[in-house]
Amino acid sequence: TDPVHFLQIWIMPERSGIKPGYEQQRFAPADLADQWRLIASGQPRDGALKIHQDVDLYATRLSAQHTLTYVPAKGRKLWLQVARG
Repeated sequence: TDPVHFLQIWIMPERSGIKPGYEQQRFAPADLADQWRLIASGQPRDGALKIHQDVDLYATRLSAQHTLTYVPAKGRKLWLQVARG
């Protein structure tokens, strides 16, 4: 068997009564390399998955010594999760 790395994040929907669902999407490594890539959103675009909440979820794979900056829109909050390293 091959090892699997799986990150599961639960986000409460914006309203009750929404039928639960599950989706997965593979993003090309080049799309994640050293840049923010939108992967899920309440207003999906550019191939991002649809979620029922007013959030934008981004992912990246940073190379050694590379940094990124993200400036949220006024009134928005951030949560950062480092999955490795």
